[in-house]
Amino acid sequence: VLSRCTESNIPLVLGRMLSDCGMRNFNVSQNENVAIRGQLRSCTGAGRVLLRRRAKATRAQTRSETNTCSVPSTATGKVEKKIVLVAGATGRVGRLIVQQLAAEGVPTRCLARDISGEVARSLSQLNGVEVVQAAQEVPSFEKFVRVTGMSVGYSAFNPVAVLLNTVLSMTIMWQTEGELAIRNSGLDYCIIRPGSLKDSNLESNQNLSLSSGASLTHHPIGKIGRAEVAALCVACLDKSTAPRSTLGCTWAGPKTASAGVPVGKGWAPLLAAVRPAQELPLQEKPHKLAVAAFVALMVAVAASLVGLLGWLAKRVVLGGSL
Repeated sequence: VLSRCTESNIPLVLGRMLSDCGMRNFNVSQNENVAIRGQLRSCTGAGRVLLRRRAKATRAQTRSETNTCSVPSTATGKVEKKIVLVAGATGRVGRLIVQQLAAEGVPTRCLARDISGEVARSLSQLNGVEVVQAAQEVPSFEKFVRVTGMSVGYSAFNPVAVLLNTVLSMTIMWQTEGELAIRNSGLDYCIIRPGSLKDSNLESNQNLSLSSGASLTHHPIGKIGRAEVAALCVACLDKSTAPRSTLGCTWAGPKTASAGVPVGKGWAPLLAAVRPAQELPLQEKPHKLAVAAFVALMVAVAASLVGLLGWLAKRVVLGGSL
């Protein structure tokens, strides 16, 4: 049948043949028509049987893979046996997220720029963890959890934001752009803005503080452990937990945090109080203008200091000559 087909009809006829074997949505590009036609003309009856068997095996493998994808169970509070994709898995927070997911037995895929790196190889040794090369096509997902920083909520002219943008390649500007892209994507998301990240753990006399909505704008500056941020990320995978929300998180003292930001010993009760309708709008900020003004100011100050030092040097020389 295929030997009598024109090149434009081969994809349709071949798709119907493979559909009989159980393969769906089989597409062949026009550039592959000539090669396919030549191979199938020489295909014997035994070869066609082999093609049919491979098609059935592919269908079984596809069904087993599509039975897995990524959200926690609302009933148990634990992540269901669906695949969780972790971008930035080799980072210091990302690797802790992967370790927690692996401990709960959740199948996990990690995106890494260098899969041969030490961290990527160590993650691949964990049960149920697969490390894949970044910049590849990934399947659709149900919720996007993103970690940025508290400084995204600051004014572009805030000294902290200006300093971080200047020394870290406009990091606050790009984090803001990333948050805007996620919000405008139409996806379900949860954006987490932690304070200054530390490797130490929560002490017995400390609490966790979590802000959202209006309280996010006046969340006190503070620190938080990477392990607590990782635990918050895992908890937010649940579709019913803080959907389409932006959260600020830091450690807090033994007493109630200031500025009306809720505090507690665990994330669960704090997350239960988050209301998606309270999400505040986010707009682009003049980060480049702020950095340019800061650099111009530093240049002016440096030029003034050089002039002052030159004047002092002349006075010293004149004084010595007298």
